[in-house]
Amino acid sequence: MNTQQQNSIWKTLFKKQLPNIEKFACKEYLDGLKKIEFTPDSIPTVRELNKKITPSTGWRIEHTIIRYLSASQWITLIGKDVFPITTYLRSMEELDFTPEPDMFHDILGHLPFLLHNDTLRLTNLFASTMANIKKEDIHKIANLWWFTIEFGLINEGDTIKAFGAGLMSSFGEIQHALDAKTLKKPFSIRAAIQEDPAVYSFHNGYFVINSVNQLIEELNDYFKEL
Repeated sequence: MNTQQQNSIWKTLFKKQLPNIEKFACKEYLDGLKKIEFTPDSIPTVRELNKKITPSTGWRIEHTIIRYLSASQWITLIGKDVFPITTYLRSMEELDFTPEPDMFHDILGHLPFLLHNDTLRLTNLFASTMANIKKEDIHKIANLWWFTIEFGLINEGDTIKAFGAGLMSSFGEIQHALDAKTLKKPFSIRAAIQEDPAVYSFHNGYFVINSVNQLIEELNDYFKEL
């Protein structure tokens, strides 16, 4: 059960981040956000989330008390179409950025993407690949997830929009990523695999995908080679 303090932090985070989301988020995310109907007043329960997500997607939401799942733990769950959300929530001192994926990130950042057909297909592609991945390829899949689903950008007409869940849940980094001075580079599987993720700071640059469908095609071809 979420505490009164957690609900208060959620409300503060939600109201602070919503203007950023409305300004910077891609249409796929906004479509899913509309369907999931979050309220700023309290953190949704797992039961409430599953009532909205499971019937149309086949995915199941589960709580985990582990604050930072290991790659193997996380991949095992994702490979079974289970999306884990931590019970940990950042403090008031970490409103703009937290290096740990917390409840706000897991719920607000990721779950709306499950309710859009194209981004659901992308998540399912990762899930099916992770279910059969060889140990030596885990870092490749993890990097591709990181630089697309977590911190990717996307072309939307003549504009670049936020695509990654890590951006949707970070007041500071979504503004940094979409700043005109921040480096933006075309997405490349080879480049993303070799890039080092920034965990404790904002990224110096971000990969931009052209469309979700094009990304699915590129990843599908690559995953077949693994």
